[in-house]
Amino acid sequence: MFFKRALHGRFRRHLAVALTVTVVAGGLSGSATANATRTLDHVAGTMGATAATSLPCAATQQLRDIRVHDPFIMPDPVTGIYYLYQGNTVRRSIDLKHWCAPVTVFTNPQGSWANAAHGTWAPEAWHYNGKYYWFATLHNRDRVLATASTNGQHCGDCGQIWQNQHWRGTVIAAADSPMGPFELLNLDSPVAPSNHMTLDGTLYVDPEGQPWMVYAHEWVQKIDGTIEAIRLERDAAGNLTGRGQGDPIYLFKGSDAPWYYQEGRVDDVQLPPYVTDGPSFYRTYNNELLMFWTSYRKHNNEYVVTLARSKSGDLKGPWTQEDVVIPENKGHSMLFRTFADKQFPQGRIMMSLHNNMNGGSVIRTELYEMREAVKNLVVKKQRTDLDGDPVSHWVWPRQ
Repeated sequence: MFFKRALHGRFRRHLAVALTVTVVAGGLSGSATANATRTLDHVAGTMGATAATSLPCAATQQLRDIRVHDPFIMPDPVTGIYYLYQGNTVRRSIDLKHWCAPVTVFTNPQGSWANAAHGTWAPEAWHYNGKYYWFATLHNRDRVLATASTNGQHCGDCGQIWQNQHWRGTVIAAADSPMGPFELLNLDSPVAPSNHMTLDGTLYVDPEGQPWMVYAHEWVQKIDGTIEAIRLERDAAGNLTGRGQGDPIYLFKGSDAPWYYQEGRVDDVQLPPYVTDGPSFYRTYNNELLMFWTSYRKHNNEYVVTLARSKSGDLKGPWTQEDVVIPENKGHSMLFRTFADKQFPQGRIMMSLHNNMNGGSVIRTELYEMREAVKNLVVKKQRTDLDGDPVSHWVWPRQ
């Protein structure tokens, strides 16, 4: 069923939603610790930041009516506005329910390695070192890495190329405002090695202050997809250059998820492409590092959010895999912190994701309020008052 995903999932990701993220206290821009044990919680947004009371645009659309992939929301403490990025555009809101019309924030420049006509996937933006950085996956299907030499997966273990492969990878662009315009920092190549098909790059800053990009190395190229990380190069002023530094490091592979082996059978006709998508992070109060990531189960029919844990608290792990967090064809989760209110003066941690993977026009954002514990971050409830409880059209497939 991987062809379903290729045809109906990833080729639609140019509609992807992702949001700008500013992380200050307890996040990425600040040096102060969030509490006695946790220096960075990696959740987008600033503890205690105040929402604006009005918008410079008309918020005429409700979240339930906006078709999106891979939603990632940035609460910007400077403006007090939530930013939702979709493709090359951004929307704004002050209540997470009502949103303004999209505004273009990025245009692929002349001379770029990527082909603007081939789409933009999973954009997100981060506030780092006084600037806003836009991460998004771009493509160039005309720059071929390898051409399939067999009839897809029916080759078995023959060691030949099983899928057509081309340039695909996450880029970094910079701006002085979350509204852009974001300027591509490196026109020559994506951040990760250009001979690797990669996607869904996100910013991670380690406790020593070193920025990394954590990303998925495509199952299209590897069959057993991986999550990897690469150090990000900085200039003398500490600004990102849009280039990686040194070789990538391996974190784990898709088939490490234990539930892959609890599905009851092995398909002897089709190899299972172990998908890795959408990594995002949270540091617990006891300094363990959690990674939410997305894959497929039930023989590549059901998109799910799952969880990995680094008990050492180090990005390098070792990583252990835990159970599925969100089932039913929903995924690419990201974390952000709401603006303060009377009940929650530091804000609440929320998870955004999209439902109806491969669902075409019915794909919508869902929002979940999270609950913090010493060792965990768990789902408390879906915020249907904000997302409108978008109907899921996913039906359990026949086996």
